[in-house]
Amino acid sequence: MHHGGNTTRHVLHAWVLTKVLKLASPVFASMFRPGFQEGNSLQSQPQSGSGSRATDTSDLPVIHLYEDNPFAMEVLLNALHFRCHRITSKLEFPMLSDVAVLSDKYDCSRALKPWAELWLSGYLHSMQDLRFFGTGLGLVGLAAYLFRIPQAESTHLFTEIVRFLEPDFAACWAEVEKLDTYMDARIVRKFNQTKPFRCPSPLSLSPP
Repeated sequence: MHHGGNTTRHVLHAWVLTKVLKLASPVFASMFRPGFQEGNSLQSQPQSGSGSRATDTSDLPVIHLYEDNPFAMEVLLNALHFRCHRITSKLEFPMLSDVAVLSDKYDCSRALKPWAELWLSGYLHSMQDLRFFGTGLGLVGLAAYLFRIPQAESTHLFTEIVRFLEPDFAACWAEVEKLDTYMDARIVRKFNQTKPFRCPSPLSLSPP
């Protein structure tokens, strides 16, 4: 944890396998190629002997991802590296949406699909409770959208979200930076046009 002035910045230091990240994410695969800062850093690192394992991490190349939420990144990296014992089966909706943002950014929704479905299923029958958290419905809907959950599997989830939307939901969502930034305007319009207890148009909820 780093302190600077009156602000506190949390820092995650994670030892990762680039082969795992490249298989899970075409974005990471591109980043680790020669020509990119991250890829050049890896290329300049001396290779260890065959079958050996580094014990001193001080000489390992460091990839800085300053813009990413460290807590959400920890969840994402644990999932991609099969560290299941470090992942909870339920994520609170703010963290769920943060992980979904990273999944979308690094294009690893396919690798995260089993986890995304598990996390979202926990909210399927608790939409009424989310109404009292203001933006809870929006953040869960955003997560399903950014995780690229297939329409056939997300229909029930979005139906439940629409059931409990407040009349002024669009204005409330516009005040939340995450929703205002990532929620496609077409989806908000479709939500506005959707009659109560009726599922939104599949075309408006399927990721591009």
